[in-house]
Amino acid sequence: MARTGGNSVIQAATRVCRTRWPTAQFDQAGDVLRWVDGPARLDVVEHLAAAGIDRARLERDGVRLERRLSRPVLAAVVLAAMELHGQDTGGAPAGRAERLAGWLVDDLRRFPLPDDGPPQLPGLSTSPEVLRRRAKALASLLPTTRPVVLDRPASWRPVVRRLGTLAAMSGIEPLDRVGELPRRLSSRDGTHGLIEVGIDGPHPLTVPLRFAAWPDQPFLAVTDLAEPFGSSPPLPRLRWEDGPSPRQVEDLIAADGLPDPLARCREVVTGRVLSRTAVAASVLLYRRMHREPYRDDAAGCHWMARWKSERVRRIDRRWRFARHRLAHIQNAMLGLPLPLTGELPAGLGYGIDGVRVWSAAETLLALATSPGGSQGRSTDPAVARASLPVDLARMLEEVGDEALNLLVTNGH
Repeated sequence: MARTGGNSVIQAATRVCRTRWPTAQFDQAGDVLRWVDGPARLDVVEHLAAAGIDRARLERDGVRLERRLSRPVLAAVVLAAMELHGQDTGGAPAGRAERLAGWLVDDLRRFPLPDDGPPQLPGLSTSPEVLRRRAKALASLLPTTRPVVLDRPASWRPVVRRLGTLAAMSGIEPLDRVGELPRRLSSRDGTHGLIEVGIDGPHPLTVPLRFAAWPDQPFLAVTDLAEPFGSSPPLPRLRWEDGPSPRQVEDLIAADGLPDPLARCREVVTGRVLSRTAVAASVLLYRRMHREPYRDDAAGCHWMARWKSERVRRIDRRWRFARHRLAHIQNAMLGLPLPLTGELPAGLGYGIDGVRVWSAAETLLALATSPGGSQGRSTDPAVARASLPVDLARMLEEVGDEALNLLVTNGH
C-alpha cells in the first residue's frame, strides 16, 4: 500500500525539481521520483534539502530517486568509447570498447548533463557538436526513445551493446547520413526500421536494408549480440523473402558493398526464405513432377511427439521421401529470382511457364487461407510451417486442376 505522506512528499519534490530543472523531464512513478539526464543525484538531494525536503524525510516516506539516461546520451558514450578504443595502439582486446563505455556510464553518476549537448567526455578529438549530431543519428536507429536507468546496469548494458554493434557496422562518418535511412521496422506491419522485441535483451539486432537495384524489396540484416563490440564489424545474416536470388545479391555486395547503415560490413551470410506463395508454387510443381499430391501425415505432430511416440516416428519415416522431394524443389526455387517468370529450368520440369505457376500458386494460397479453408491448425510455428504444404495440397485436390486453371484465367 502506498504511503499518503510519501505521495505528498514526492509531489512536492517533483514540483521543486521541475522548477529548478525544467528540461530534465521530472515525473513520478509510485514512490519513485524520476528524471532524464539533467542533474546528478547529489545535486537533486542538495537542492531538495535547501527547499526543506532533506534526505531523512525522503527515506522516512519511502521516496526513491531514480536518474535515467536518454538514448542519445548513451549513444554519445558509446561513440566516445569506440574513439578512445581506436586510439589505443597497444592491441587492445575487442571487449575493451564495451568496458570503456561501461566506465564512462558509471562516471556520469557524478556529473550533470547539459540540456543541449552530449556529456563532456575527455580525450576526444571529435568536437562536441559533431559528437552530438552523430549520437542523435545513432540513437535514432533504435525503435524506442525509452530512457535507461543509470543505477541499473541490466537496463543500460544491453542498449550499450546494441548501439556499439550498430556503430561498428556503420562506421562513424556514415552516421551523418542516417537521416536518409528508413525507420521503425516491425516484422508484423511491414514498415521498415529496427526491431527491438520486448525489453532490451540478448536477442539479435535486426537492421533494415534497401538496395538501389531492388528498391521495393525489403532486406533484414540480423546480427548476433553475443560478442562484445569493438573496432571490427560483426558478420550479419541477410534475410529476405522471394525477390532476387542469393547469387544476384552476393554479386551486388561484392561489387558495391552493403548500403547504409552497414557500410563497414564487407561480407554477409545470405539466408533467403520462400514466401507462402512460393511454398504454394512448390506444391504445384511437386504434383506436376511426381504425378501425385504432396502428403505428409506427420506434419501436424509436435517434435516432442516425434521423439516420444514410436507410432509417430514410424509415420515420420514413412513420409520422409515426400519431404525430401519437396525440399529439392524448394531448394531449386531458392536459387531463382522470384516471382517465377519464363520457362522453368529442367530441374523444375520441362515446358512449364513460371508466370502461370505463380498465378496459380497465388490463387491456391488464397483458397487455402480463406475462411472456408483449413481450420484448427496448431499455433506452434514449426507445426504450422510443416502443415502449410499439406493444407495446400489437400486444397488442390479438392478444387481440381480444371477449376484452379479457370480461377486463374478469370483472375487475369
